[in-house]
Amino acid sequence: MSPAINSDPTPLEQLLSPDAKGRTELHKLAREGRLTDLGDSLSSALLSIKDLAGRTPVHYAAHEGHLLQLLPFLEYSLLTEPDYRYGNTPVHVAAFRGHLYQLLPLLTAALLKIRNHHGNTPVHQAASEGHLTCIVPLLTPDLLGQLNNKGNTPVHAAAFKGDLLALLPLLTPAMLTQPNLQGNTPVHGAAFQGNLDQLLSVLTPAMLLARNGKGFTAIQTAAKFGHLHQLSPLRLPALADL
Repeated sequence: MSPAINSDPTPLEQLLSPDAKGRTELHKLAREGRLTDLGDSLSSALLSIKDLAGRTPVHYAAHEGHLLQLLPFLEYSLLTEPDYRYGNTPVHVAAFRGHLYQLLPLLTAALLKIRNHHGNTPVHQAASEGHLTCIVPLLTPDLLGQLNNKGNTPVHAAAFKGDLLALLPLLTPAMLTQPNLQGNTPVHGAAFQGNLDQLLSVLTPAMLLARNGKGFTAIQTAAKFGHLHQLSPLRLPALADL
């Protein structure tokens, strides 16, 4: 009589068994911040396993802010792995969710210049959600000048979101007058959203009078959307007529 065959899955097989979306127990543990429960079994190789959307456990940990526990395992290749749909790396995800500070020991200019399918770098992602403050020491004119597919720089994104104050020491006239594909500069974006007050110390008449693709100046844009009062400290004459 032949011995019975044990068909129970091994612990590793249980970890790697995917659901209908390709998510394994590893992805679940990453989302819950419990990957360290694996102890010595945790490895960089396990962290590279993708679900059907191309997201690794590192993407999940980046989304929920559980990256600190993974720092010893985060090889460069894990941080540069894009998902399939958007091309977002874990660094993009951490930037968008406000968790980039957890990656500060590993961040390099190269990681911060990787583009997703929309041309956005992690710096664009952080700027779009108001999370630039934690990486200001790493920012350079080169990083702030990167263009996405719509011609927007991270400065455009920060102006639209209202996250400009931390950038003031780094901003140059060239950054503030850079037009996107619609001809809008970051000053136009700040005027549209009501964030011109954050730029009062660096604004010049030339910045305010530059016209976008539809012929509107930042002053006219501010007036149209009810934000002209923010420019009153500048004491410019007949603002709405300029």
